[in-house]
Amino acid sequence: MELQIEKEVQMSDEMKVSIITVTYNAAETIEQTISCVLEQSYKNIEYIVVDGISTDGTWEKICKYKNQIHKVIHEKDKGLYDAMNKGIALATGDIVGIINGDDWYETDTVENVVKAFCDNVDVIYGNMRLIGDNGCADQICDYVDIRDIWYSMIPHPTVFVRKHIYNEYGIFDLDYLIASDYELILRFYIKGVRFQYINKVLANFRHGGLTTGKWFECAREVKKVSMTYIDKCPEKDKYKKNIIESYNNALMRAAYEQRDEIFKENLDKAFIYKNNTLCIFGSGIWGERCARKLKRCGVQRYYFIDNDIRKQGKQIDEHEVLSPDRLQEMECNIIIAVSERYDEISRQLAELGNHQMQWIGMFDLYKE
Repeated sequence: MELQIEKEVQMSDEMKVSIITVTYNAAETIEQTISCVLEQSYKNIEYIVVDGISTDGTWEKICKYKNQIHKVIHEKDKGLYDAMNKGIALATGDIVGIINGDDWYETDTVENVVKAFCDNVDVIYGNMRLIGDNGCADQICDYVDIRDIWYSMIPHPTVFVRKHIYNEYGIFDLDYLIASDYELILRFYIKGVRFQYINKVLANFRHGGLTTGKWFECAREVKKVSMTYIDKCPEKDKYKKNIIESYNNALMRAAYEQRDEIFKENLDKAFIYKNNTLCIFGSGIWGERCARKLKRCGVQRYYFIDNDIRKQGKQIDEHEVLSPDRLQEMECNIIIAVSERYDEISRQLAELGNHQMQWIGMFDLYKE
């Protein structure tokens, strides 16, 4: 038994791992990123840094470590994914990982990844710790089932890919400015690439990165990618529904976070019947957010509607929760504020046959 373990360790130690760091104007964080790679417990690492001509002192800090970095690129690029592609082209390792200049690995990340690779695994991914603006951990992004990749992305900073997979199935598609990592992983999955999740924190991700600052644009690109490949999904109808619901959820967030005067303007334009009673269908988290938004816009009178009989008859901030049956005779305008089942609720309202009733989704109140 001891000889077998020793043999497995020896085989793993022969595996060369290329780590790529892409950076632009990350002077405050780049040294932590570089140090996390140089201080890995696993030593057979080729380190590649790609800097897009930083102007804030990032390059000068990278130069402090040039003798410990195997390959450095310092030139203009076409964006984040172009820089990643440059790093992949230079990588000579058996496995490739990418950690950007705002983020960092755990000290034993590469060691744990190498141990997890075996003959029937092409990609390893794990858990990611989210770091807030105060430098403290907000939450852990843990297990994401790769079978849900049609609408849910695995945490890309934790991903390690065999180099030959990039050679066979391609690199990042520059047509996608924000969600190219999602397109890449979905493309790999469709091609039959074999994924393995390990239940360990592999990477730490600071809020404020590209997809965090432009989350709605990211959601739109994710939907575009998903719908591009949806015909290859074995459960097309199920996942198409999930894709649309996920996108609508992003739209509701966009509606909630847009300026109050724009929300009110869109609300005034939305309904034909201007004097109808206003109702919010759904008294959960999105219903309450919709109510807060309405209050900020000066709308004081409205009801909640909910199918849950346990909530009916109660009040939320002095606003009564009604049964949908009450809508049959009401002249009302309804905002459907739920993250799922919108189509089901729309059918339910249509079956009431009330011609003085109009409804929209909260996501319809976002206009670019």
